[in-house]
Amino acid sequence: MKEIERIRKDINELLSREGFKVYHVEYLKEDGEYFLRVELDDVDTDGCEKASGLLSEMLDEKDYLDDAYILDVCSSGAEKVLYDKQQIEQALNEYVHIDFKKKINDLKFVEGYLESIDEGSLTIAYMDKNIKRKMTIAEEDIKLIRLAVKL
Repeated sequence: MKEIERIRKDINELLSREGFKVYHVEYLKEDGEYFLRVELDDVDTDGCEKASGLLSEMLDEKDYLDDAYILDVCSSGAEKVLYDKQQIEQALNEYVHIDFKKKINDLKFVEGYLESIDEGSLTIAYMDKNIKRKMTIAEEDIKLIRLAVKL
């Protein structure tokens, strides 16, 4: 959808001028309803509310989308999803959670430190019953990757 690229650009420009860090913007359909979701870094509830007001005004004025939608402005959070290669690269040496598309070594997911990123794969160091292990995972086998809080 070409229109969403223009919306992303305008959202980034507006919120950056106001001191916000836009992490991710997506337009999606969930349970029969459309959502324009804007995730912000380093923001509290008051900041989300302020950004939402700014965006509502801009979106109403520019009237980008024909369908009715819900504007969802939120914090990217401590366990934010890593949507693209740049975000994954920025998470190098961070503690991450990776869900697999199908089981690997009888595991559905793994949590550990993202050690390296190579062309087409990631290497993660994790603990398995008090034994430090490493696993290299092909990008095409990854369903989801996000930061994780180590317990």
